[in-house]
Amino acid sequence: MPTTTVDSIVSNAAEVLQDTAHARWAASELIEWLNEAQRVIANYADDADIRRENVTTVAGTKQDVSSLTSFARIVDVVRVVSTDRALVRGEKALLDSLRPQWRAEAQSADAEMWMYDDREPNIFEVYPPISASESIEVVYSAIPNTASSGGNITISDKYTPAILDYVLYRAFLKDTEDVASDMGRAAAHLGAFANLMGIKQKADIVVRPKDQT
Repeated sequence: MPTTTVDSIVSNAAEVLQDTAHARWAASELIEWLNEAQRVIANYADDADIRRENVTTVAGTKQDVSSLTSFARIVDVVRVVSTDRALVRGEKALLDSLRPQWRAEAQSADAEMWMYDDREPNIFEVYPPISASESIEVVYSAIPNTASSGGNITISDKYTPAILDYVLYRAFLKDTEDVASDMGRAAAHLGAFANLMGIKQKADIVVRPKDQT
């Protein structure tokens, strides 16, 4: 469980901003950006908020996991719970080539393989087709819960520095008297955030010319 407090990040950000009285940047505003940071980080890092739950199968190959709590995308499909049979990730294209009618094969209580396409994140398929009402253990990346003052962040503590840089990036985007200076600071913190996350700055993470909040 994360142990980093929301208030400690807000306090650190306020010190960097030289606004410990929150005259320019309200604490609630910094917390809003903290939660935005958690969601952005979770979009890039599967381990930001990773969870494990069982899903009950329907008969056939296609299994829907959208009912999992705060589900974002699958990390691993571990096993068939009743038999403790490990599931191996396979390549659908290869299976399609070797066994073109694999979806029509006889159902089994014990699947052997799972397949996943990131373009359809709520769905995975199993082979051989599985019978209904089996339980399969799934590891998945979740959409982080909202953090609030007096509590802790809701993603892994190791992302605390990245959260702080993101909060400062958003803070310096606010329109002030010294726009050029603050834009430079915003860009610096965005660059630090990107470096910590090991990602390249591109169209989906950019310094916006002016924050609207």
